[in-house]
Amino acid sequence: MNPWLGIAGVLVVLGLINAVGGLARQRGWLQPEDARKLVHVALGIVIAAFPWVFHELWPVVTLAGLAVAVLLPLRLVPALRARHGAALHDVQRDSLGELYFPVAAAVLWCLAPGDPLRFSIPMLVLASADAAAAVVGVRYGRTELTGRSGRKSWEGAAAFGVTAYLAVHAPLLLFSDLGRAECLLISATFGMLMTGVEAVSWRGLDNLFIPLVGWLLLDSWLGLPTSALGERFGVSVGLCLFVVALRRRRTLDDGALAAGMLAAFVAGAVGGWIWLVPPMLLFLGYTVVWRLPPGAAPRHDSRVALAVVLPGLCWLAAGQLGLPWRSAFAGYVAAWAATAACVGVATLWTRSRPLAVVSGSVAGPIIALAAWLAAGMWPADLLALALAALAALPAAALFALVRPRLALDSPTRWSVQCLLPLVCSPLPLLAGIPPS
Repeated sequence: MNPWLGIAGVLVVLGLINAVGGLARQRGWLQPEDARKLVHVALGIVIAAFPWVFHELWPVVTLAGLAVAVLLPLRLVPALRARHGAALHDVQRDSLGELYFPVAAAVLWCLAPGDPLRFSIPMLVLASADAAAAVVGVRYGRTELTGRSGRKSWEGAAAFGVTAYLAVHAPLLLFSDLGRAECLLISATFGMLMTGVEAVSWRGLDNLFIPLVGWLLLDSWLGLPTSALGERFGVSVGLCLFVVALRRRRTLDDGALAAGMLAAFVAGAVGGWIWLVPPMLLFLGYTVVWRLPPGAAPRHDSRVALAVVLPGLCWLAAGQLGLPWRSAFAGYVAAWAATAACVGVATLWTRSRPLAVVSGSVAGPIIALAAWLAAGMWPADLLALALAALAALPAAALFALVRPRLALDSPTRWSVQCLLPLVCSPLPLLAGIPPS
């Protein structure tokens, strides 16, 4: 198809969708959330058809730019918003999702140009599952998810997961050469993990995160054998059960739990399942040893979870970018040991400051030793193990030194708690770890 004709056709269809949604909202035929999601679903289906319409990058980027140029005035100019933006802006919540949607489509096309699986499936999941979660959550949501991601419910999350599973399973069966077992495992694992992504997102960021994370998962899974896909499914189920079983014993809200689960899964999927040992030990210690006081409510959101998992993920990324895996794993273990030290100091600080420092200093070596044994690197690289464990000592001491000067939940406090493990974690590299 001529690209200019395709651009014109898409613009006409999108204009009609917005006009119909706005008319239905102004006449009272649809509630605000229903009108917004009608536009959302129709827009997603149109974009998912791009591989059959366009074969170059520039038409998709042009459409994304035009969409942002039209949507920004609808958001910023009150007169235009009242007259033409009823379908998108009548909901009573702060969301930039309509702007993230075309940006995500353009970035996704750059990553998977014209691919009907890697491009279209994430867009279908975004269009259908997100709408199902919103509609079910508004009508039937009774059990609210705690977090800063807005009003979300467990009922809506369940609707999202089921719809995401169907939106992946059907296209894989129809348009790929995968067997039934592979389609089932990919779809089920995808649905669980993307439900976590949706739970973590706030202010419409799910419109950006779902397509991009969806592409990452599909791109890494489509060529895997059934056994490897089964491992990923089993680990994802185990992580879900683990965090749900302990969710009432922690200060992390549901969004932070989802963020931690996703980070742990990424570490295991990329580095190998021994990379799950440090984060799982830290979470277990945090919820069992450093337990939530009776009657206390969760107060830590997904930003806090990011501060905790980011040091380790930086070493995981370093391994992906070329650092020898043994060195990357040593830095990863040291980062989690230092993070455990900071968590121990922070958790017990108000009870006993000496106990807080001691518990943090002890927790790090325990995590380091367990990870080393799981990796089969002990007694080899004993010096690196000792240095990874010792990374907890300066982290605990420095955090105890600066902790009195930091507000309890200030951004500065979490920045410091993230920075200290990053600074202390290169210690094992002084041992000169061989590449293999």
